[in-house]
Amino acid sequence: MGFFAAIGSAYANVFDATGRARRSEFWWFFLFQVLVSFAAQIGLGIYAIGDPAALVALSDKEMMELWLTQNSDLAWIAGYLFAGQLLFLWVPNLTLTIRRLHDTNRSGWFMFMPLVALILSILGMFFFAAGAAVSRGAIAIVIAFALIPLAASIWYFVVLCLPGTHGGNRFGPDPIPDRRAPPPAHPAFAPKLTGADARAFEAMRKREAQDYYRSKVLPSIQRPEAQ
Repeated sequence: MGFFAAIGSAYANVFDATGRARRSEFWWFFLFQVLVSFAAQIGLGIYAIGDPAALVALSDKEMMELWLTQNSDLAWIAGYLFAGQLLFLWVPNLTLTIRRLHDTNRSGWFMFMPLVALILSILGMFFFAAGAAVSRGAIAIVIAFALIPLAASIWYFVVLCLPGTHGGNRFGPDPIPDRRAPPPAHPAFAPKLTGADARAFEAMRKREAQDYYRSKVLPSIQRPEAQ
């Protein structure tokens, strides 16, 4: 899926949080958000700097406050830009993120995982620091608590980069009909079969061994005898 197709799909499914979204759709729309936000900020900056008094006010806090008071329309423009970004970028991104997580067979609630990790980390550091004496071991534990949100954020980013599950999953059909199937697992890591599955697999192995013996081994044994 290309850049414009991804943007069109994101807006066409802006209120759909039930399906799945491929990686290209999510990351192309992410790039679109970055470009639009950057262009809006540049435009607002050019509008503000267009007034010569704004350049002078940059060097003095009181003059800046006075300039902002005299140019209250700038605050309205910034507010409109924020509202537009919230409506036209944040809402599509929210549903698109949910569908991207669905593509990896994860619930949309997974997006709150970094936030939950941050809250738990802060609570852990607070309760531990309240009852622990200052020492190297205590400082190391506090640093470990602080690294939990970072690890959670990295893992969340990795999940958004993962390919979707092959075929349909609990959230819907595969958005890529011709997605390449994952390679089969090595027999050493295959789950152990039990019951009827184990008996059927053993019978299949015996048939394959017998077929190989009849087609490959037995002709090579009988050929010298025929000569």
